[in-house]
Amino acid sequence: MAESWIDVTLDGDRKRHTLTGALLRFGPADADVAVPDANGDELQLWTNPPKFIHVGAATTPLLNGRVFEEAALENGDTVQWAGAVLVFGREEAAVLEEIPPDDPLLAVPDAAPAPSAPSASATAARPVLGDEERAWNRMRAGLLVELGIADKKVARRWQESVLGGEFDADACAREILAKSGVPGDDPRVLERTGRLERDLLMMPLQRGIKGASRRARGAAKGGAAFLVANLIAILVYTLILVAIAMLMRVNYDFSFDGMIDRWLGGGS
Repeated sequence: MAESWIDVTLDGDRKRHTLTGALLRFGPADADVAVPDANGDELQLWTNPPKFIHVGAATTPLLNGRVFEEAALENGDTVQWAGAVLVFGREEAAVLEEIPPDDPLLAVPDAAPAPSAPSASATAARPVLGDEERAWNRMRAGLLVELGIADKKVARRWQESVLGGEFDADACAREILAKSGVPGDDPRVLERTGRLERDLLMMPLQRGIKGASRRARGAAKGGAAFLVANLIAILVYTLILVAIAMLMRVNYDFSFDGMIDRWLGGGS
């Protein structure tokens, strides 16, 4: 027997509703779950088989970031609608059947056949969810904030949560996407993702150019420092020689001028 539920996050509060009946209604005040921002629209969750049906035209529901009017549900599917985040869950209960002792199925075969791999069509029929979907939702929420088309109050509240050390990436993405009302194929987001891809592609080359520039500046600074050090050394030695000459002139009445004159006279 399968147990299904829907986790509803509305205004920061999360509540789980176990699906026991055939229909669960969201939206109006008389619905099973009231959604204040539904603007007269209604979202219906049918349980057999599980699917969402949107009734109305004032709001736009998103299933895993894609607009829909009617959509079948799989375990883990996320719907953003009118400020609410709805996450569908289902768990199959294991059924144990007692086998009689004389049942021929109890015989152990010599070799069990290897399980066959699922066909390509069966794999393609199931949508790709999980970490890949979470990563895209996080990226898309950040792009909406960067482009200035996300709900400003929600974005500011999550910015404050980052500063306060209480950031939750998935919760932030869910709320920003739910409040923004921007469809998944918005051309502004598509254009920004292209520029972001280009920037990330060129970033390793930019790091290499910057590193070479830093090394060149370091080499230039090293050469200048070497030249200044040698000039200071020459100046110090010159001052020492001048001081020695002055001491010899004062104490010993010896002048280098006379010695130089004798050298020049002797050479002429």
